[in-house]
Amino acid sequence: MPHLYPAQLPNRVRQDTKRSAEVKFYENLRLQLDQRWIVFYSVAWLGLNGNGSPPRDGEIDFLVAHPEHGILLIEVKGGRIHYDNERAQWITTDRDGVDHDINPFAQVRTCKYALLEKIKSLALWANRWVVIGHAVAFPDVVISGTRLPPDAPAEILIDATMVSNLPARFTEILDYWHGEDGSAQDDYALLIADLERLLAPHTELPNPLSVQVVEEDREIFHLTEEQFSTLGLLSRIRRAAISGCAGSGKTMLAVEKAKQLAQEGFRTLLTCYSAPLAEHLAQVTQAVTNLDVCAFRQLSASMAQAAGLVVIERVNEEDAYTLSQAIRSCPNLRYDAILVDEGQDFEDTAWLALQDCLRDGTESVFYVFFDDNQQVYGHCGCVPVELPHYPLVNNVRNTRTIHRRLVQYYESSTKSVSRGPQGRNTEVVIYKDILDLKRQLGRILHRLTVNEAVASRDIVVLTPKERENSALFNITLENGFRMVERASISIREVQIATVSEFKGLERPIVVVAELDEDLMTQNARHEAVCYVAFSRPRHHLILLGKSDVLSVIG
Repeated sequence: MPHLYPAQLPNRVRQDTKRSAEVKFYENLRLQLDQRWIVFYSVAWLGLNGNGSPPRDGEIDFLVAHPEHGILLIEVKGGRIHYDNERAQWITTDRDGVDHDINPFAQVRTCKYALLEKIKSLALWANRWVVIGHAVAFPDVVISGTRLPPDAPAEILIDATMVSNLPARFTEILDYWHGEDGSAQDDYALLIADLERLLAPHTELPNPLSVQVVEEDREIFHLTEEQFSTLGLLSRIRRAAISGCAGSGKTMLAVEKAKQLAQEGFRTLLTCYSAPLAEHLAQVTQAVTNLDVCAFRQLSASMAQAAGLVVIERVNEEDAYTLSQAIRSCPNLRYDAILVDEGQDFEDTAWLALQDCLRDGTESVFYVFFDDNQQVYGHCGCVPVELPHYPLVNNVRNTRTIHRRLVQYYESSTKSVSRGPQGRNTEVVIYKDILDLKRQLGRILHRLTVNEAVASRDIVVLTPKERENSALFNITLENGFRMVERASISIREVQIATVSEFKGLERPIVVVAELDEDLMTQNARHEAVCYVAFSRPRHHLILLGKSDVLSVIG
């Protein structure tokens, strides 16, 4: 693979239909060229003219360089191309049939001379002969047998038939330019090194994680808006089971659907199994009337109390029975619509009880949102099979880096596709013992909140251990950071939770700590822990663990 500038195209470029030809050309370069090639995409410069005239701007679609073959500037124009000889004008026709005047040959020549002037401004090259070639790529058309105007020799054109073998075509074009000049440059490696310093200087400007989070949140917000279209598709459907990988927007859709139904006058219930998740859902919907939000066990208890039932002592298995008894004793407690989040956590008896809570039985609105990861939730088939199934394919919450890590633990008949921003690489930090664990965690939190300017409320530390077995709950680290059990606005307090407690929740930055031998021994299915933990951060994931465990999961 060549050395690419930039190494990855941002989503805004990939999704820009006006750049589709350039994006395809970039991908062909990435796949076809070897490591000796250097590629600059959409590179721009400002050059000074030696005659005292104003600076000349230069910008080219692609600059490719090879230490043996030379330097080539390429202008790419997609669509159907034709030449109007009466106007002496090149024209491209886009996918909508609209014509656009273009002048790629003059454009690439102008850029070449502007780049030569920029190179000549460097002391080493001021008085040296420099050979640079230029070319034009029409990747959507074939030029063979076509009469071309004199400013467009076939020797410098790249058409659809040549895109599959770009290295050979580049060599042919550069040989053409060397022939025109009568000689080849004998010091391309030196010139290319100076071009790299000139066009892609290694400059360390602060780019704190907090800034990246804001930028990535914009992309994620737009993806989230697109996911709302799913609700439109389901608007006429009363009963549905909506599945997807972690990060596919299930909870977001459950909340929005619950709000819509409540605002339309339906007496609506939004429930889940996890109490912390229910608390979060209640907070984000607190201004909505006609909507009850609570965990399943809380629902059972409140219904029993409203129905006047006396429940002395219960265990989890009795929640469903108690709920059914309460509803039968007091039918006016029933709902017009029920939405269940994290449905894979519910047992069969709970589904019977919840459907007892519907005012009109199978005619009432009943939605179940669940994670269909068979590798982790082998029992997820307990979601009522009679409900029509609608899978969510796109991950719209996590960066692509995080998605690649969590999808290793995802197994389903439906593929999960990441559409989020690229994001930072996962950090892996090794500790030796408990003292070192606390020291390393303190350093991580200091760097995140000070160097990276991340608010402490945007960070959560998760542990796979139970509270009583963890060394991190309610402690103060050496550098003054306090580990607290609830999110805090204090700059020196950071929330800690178990992985199971934080299931269904999310945070911009997640540190998964205490990844030691207990993860492999006490947690018989460490895949489930990793899947939940690794899918909690939207933007950045940090793993803090023992080296032998990290080598397995990291």
